[in-house]
Amino acid sequence: MREYLERAHAAFPHLTVDDAAFAAHVARHDAAASPDHAGDLLLAFACGAGDPRALAELDRLYLAPLAGPGGALARLRDRVAPEEVVQTLRARVLVRDGDAPPRILDYAGKGPLGGWLRVAAVRTALNLTRGHRADAPADGDVDVEGAALATPLDPELEHLRERHAPAFRAAFEAALRGLAPEERTLLRLHTVDGLSIDEIGALYRVHRATAARRVQRARERVEAATRERLLAELRVTGTELDSLVAVLRSQLDVSIARLLETQSES
Repeated sequence: MREYLERAHAAFPHLTVDDAAFAAHVARHDAAASPDHAGDLLLAFACGAGDPRALAELDRLYLAPLAGPGGALARLRDRVAPEEVVQTLRARVLVRDGDAPPRILDYAGKGPLGGWLRVAAVRTALNLTRGHRADAPADGDVDVEGAALATPLDPELEHLRERHAPAFRAAFEAALRGLAPEERTLLRLHTVDGLSIDEIGALYRVHRATAARRVQRARERVEAATRERLLAELRVTGTELDSLVAVLRSQLDVSIARLLETQSES
């Protein structure tokens, strides 16, 4: 816990919080196992306490960019004003609802705060444009990746993947780059931002079955392009190649989320 607190304060040294209260907050969310986002959790905690410096930092780093060029709300400008969405989001996550604490304290530090807010922003936009329930929870920090990785790989498959890790990653990255921009956006919405097929369908104004087909088609193209590149570059047997592709298929969404999250946060 001491190391976690040090890491959190190093990220935002100008923010002052009650360390005992913050440590209890970390423990309540079981966040110490995810130290990469310690600073984000500290910022959210300080915002929940109403710290003006923290609120200004949250707006500068995360909220204002949502409505800017290239932000998550830019593609919705023809349906709802991004500035209106951000204002509504501020109220939803930063203002107390009666005796309930601000919702930003629900952020658990398991993933980037920017991703958590991005999910909340898109869902707020959907609420404003399609009449969805305004009190739908923002669950961008659900540990889907942790659940997927909890299933161990066969030791031989794990060894095979590790042996060809550089080629595997290069092939996978090339496959993602080869997608059309709309396909990458669909995969980011589904695997990084955590939107359901129903929500993606509402966003694009298509039936959920159409949205599901589009997401699945993008996943299949990534898998096929990765396999094709591996086949061209690696001296492996057909069986070994099939095993590598089986590994890819078993953790495809996790791998896509990791890479697209890195790209979106860089």
